[in-house]
Amino acid sequence: MSTTALVLAALVSSASVPATLPSLTGEYVYTSIFSCESNVTQQISGIIKFDSNTKKAAISGFESTYGNNGSPTLTPVSQKLDYSYTDTTMTIGATTYEMFVVKNTISLIGVVTNSSLSFCPTGIFQMTLSR
Repeated sequence: MSTTALVLAALVSSASVPATLPSLTGEYVYTSIFSCESNVTQQISGIIKFDSNTKKAAISGFESTYGNNGSPTLTPVSQKLDYSYTDTTMTIGATTYEMFVVKNTISLIGVVTNSSLSFCPTGIFQMTLSR
């Protein structure tokens, strides 16, 4: 087995989800990428705060958009969504993501259908949260 394969195997085996996740609460920095079927990519970065009492995730940050003239701009984002999770998945709003946890980092990936984005009804959404 090559050195690269051994390193990758070690990384994958150490990235397993713990048997019981700690309570998801508090603030995380997040970066997300939404890749649309129409070859449009949207990026969002900011803070997500999980409230374990209300089961709401408060999201604030900026998303990348392109204005009518094609120039890139940053648009503020602020919303609260319901959330829940198991040992291997997290649901935020109406979308369920596959979840991977290592120490203070959570990685999510999921297929989004019927998105509220008119230019991107279906796509792949990836998000990384870290403390």
